[in-house]
Amino acid sequence: MPDSPPSNEPPKLACPRCGRELERMVVTSEGVLIGCVECAGRRFPTGPVLSREEWAATHAVGDALAAFGLHEPVAAKAPQRGDLQPRAHIWVVRADASSFVLKRYHPWLAHTAIHYEHSVLAHLAAQHLPVAAPVAINGGTMWTDGAGARWALFAALPGAPLAEADWMWHVSQAAATLAALHRALQGFTPDGAPHPPWERWTLERLDAALAQWPALPDLTPALVTAARQRLAERYFTDALLELPPTVVHGDFSSTNVLWSSGPMAMLRSSTLAQVS
Repeated sequence: MPDSPPSNEPPKLACPRCGRELERMVVTSEGVLIGCVECAGRRFPTGPVLSREEWAATHAVGDALAAFGLHEPVAAKAPQRGDLQPRAHIWVVRADASSFVLKRYHPWLAHTAIHYEHSVLAHLAAQHLPVAAPVAINGGTMWTDGAGARWALFAALPGAPLAEADWMWHVSQAAATLAALHRALQGFTPDGAPHPPWERWTLERLDAALAQWPALPDLTPALVTAARQRLAERYFTDALLELPPTVVHGDFSSTNVLWSSGPMAMLRSSTLAQVS
């Protein structure tokens, strides 16, 4: 977080591939910055394109934070750090000597799915696991509506993501935290309803996902067929499909695990409400 309040000018960003300053940028479907239109077009031709003003969303963020009753909050995007790129739907917030994370949910996500995610996080936080539960608004509501979206505020967890080069040396420690999380979720039924893509994978769903992969020179039909066969043999056997469904972490990767000096890794909140 910067120590001084952000200006009305949207923050400057550089393309992580060519280094040019960005006025328009391409992001993934999950909002992660890819780069300038020219660089991203070579590998991500269908990614959403945002202007610098749309990326910052200064006025919408201010209106959303007003609902949470924070005293003079200061909001900004996370800084660019090496291979860790900021996200279009996430802001870091400082208020009253405390740090928070503001999340803007995609407009196509149903209220019941947000309620489902918050139910999972509240359950884990109640068991003192290292996840960030949402901050309640007066009256107990866990999110606010504004600028055509829904917004939730989370107390920031300590720590920071590891660079990809360091991940392999610490993945077993992160896996221990993941195991504790999954043990805590055994037998737990969240409130609300999961977003359909969070549901258990099937071969039909795998085929639909592969059919949507972009046509890339190094992604040959033979390679796609081989990947499909390996996934089918490893993850879609009768024995695995007979396992009872449970809530699991949906995106266990270096960018979704935070590290501090404590004994456990911290799991980011936005990827915890998945069903397998």
